[in-house]
Amino acid sequence: MGTPDRGNGMTQDAQALVEHFRQAAMGMTSWACSLETLARATGGAAAQIAAIDPQRGLFVNLLSDFGRYVEEDYLRAGGPDPAHNPRTRAAIRGPAFRCQTDRDFSTDAMRARLPIYTGLFAEYDIPHSCIVPLGHAADGAQMAMALLRPARSGEADMDERRLLETIAPAIAATMGASLTLGTALDASLVRTAEHLSGPAILLGFDRKIASLSPAAEAILQSATHLTIRHGRVVAAASGSDPALEDAFRAVTSPGRPMTGRVSVALRPVRGRQPAIVDLVPLAIRIEGPLSAARAVLTIRTPQRSGDPIMLLRAAYGLTPAEAAVALMLADGHDIATVARHRGAAAGTVRNQVKALFEKTGTNRQTELVLAIRPFC
Repeated sequence: MGTPDRGNGMTQDAQALVEHFRQAAMGMTSWACSLETLARATGGAAAQIAAIDPQRGLFVNLLSDFGRYVEEDYLRAGGPDPAHNPRTRAAIRGPAFRCQTDRDFSTDAMRARLPIYTGLFAEYDIPHSCIVPLGHAADGAQMAMALLRPARSGEADMDERRLLETIAPAIAATMGASLTLGTALDASLVRTAEHLSGPAILLGFDRKIASLSPAAEAILQSATHLTIRHGRVVAAASGSDPALEDAFRAVTSPGRPMTGRVSVALRPVRGRQPAIVDLVPLAIRIEGPLSAARAVLTIRTPQRSGDPIMLLRAAYGLTPAEAAVALMLADGHDIATVARHRGAAAGTVRNQVKALFEKTGTNRQTELVLAIRPFC
């Protein structure tokens, strides 16, 4: 395993591994490269570092190169939830800097029946793991390191476990400092976003808050357009949240095409002024300070103008004709009346109404009218 160093008790191999992580924290190499080096040194298929917060849940999750969609599959399988994943439970509750394998925190019977073992872990051939809790970051988040091992490698041997425990304190210090700096950069980013675009929220996994501006915090507290449920930023008005979820997925899902802003119109739960939220993807930091942020959400509450057509077009991406039809429907006119007034065929108006359903995320004319009225 290398020659011991008399200064700190680490072998040269262990020191080299720690140096990789320090270089990643300083932006000199990628976190994925550091994790890949660790995986190779300890017989793993992949290595992982994560930070878990009681309010934000899993908010930092970095994995060595291990398949394009593994993170999305991990979230879908309930990987961050300690109730579903014994490995997460061990990362949160286990003793700091002690390496535990699956046999230390689960039984053969548990692993045979738990869906995450029979599903995700079997699919990716990672039936074995080493979990090393790394203590708490400055903000209280629990940090952890994990080594994921394929069936052919079997359980980690004592030398591999000892190596992980030896480097754990240094990895924890590096990761904690990187999280602290990342939090400071997120706060600076959200202040800049508010100055340029309005109230701003940085969103992490599952729409959990990574950072938010003072004005955005006030909006969440008022709960007129957005609020927090189970730690997630959600639309306050019933029926509006699926559109917000679709927009968030559009800018954060793996393999998404490079896209700019995605906008969603939100009805208020009281009052008559609507809001438009814009979501923009943030590049995942592959080196340097660690951050939970995946997207920035900014909030617009357009002032009433003499031209509701312009407001509807901005909110839903409507054509001028579609916006005009929407206004007439909101005023209580039926399709035949709209067609006569506009000098158009009834079939043309029906096609425009179908486009309105699609663009506003509604299915019936009554729902469409309810979506449009706040903008009139």
